[in-house]
Amino acid sequence: MALDANDGERLFRVIDVRSRHALHSIFEDGRQARAAIEADYPPEARADALAALGPDVPSAAALFAARCAAACRQRFAAKLGAPVAERDEGNERVVETTRGELRLYREGEGDWWGLVYETAALDAERDRASRDRRRIEANAATFRRRAELDAER
Repeated sequence: MALDANDGERLFRVIDVRSRHALHSIFEDGRQARAAIEADYPPEARADALAALGPDVPSAAALFAARCAAACRQRFAAKLGAPVAERDEGNERVVETTRGELRLYREGEGDWWGLVYETAALDAERDRASRDRRRIEANAATFRRRAELDAER
């Protein structure tokens, strides 16, 4: 099990689909923003702009693993136990175990449920990452045009 192995990338596969999709979007916007900065920002502005993007990770799963480090994974593991009750709250199921409560989310009518992980915060971050990527791409285009004009002179 991902929690027994303390493996954040494996745990990524069992968080709820909303959080996984948000993390994929955040990762992809960051990847595209990083590419625009590296391609067109002037050298003196590159380091600060790249640092503002946060860590450069190879995948959405790695982004999750970096964010949900050992203490976060331990919080999930600490709640695992025999189920004693469950109830539905909106589109989530709350499972009360002998050790705490876990929230689960199911997309559609399938049999697969995922662990709820910071859904609202990730949704807001996805919006910010998209806006930031568009701003960075616009800045990169301005830097590129400026460099082209300087080269023509």
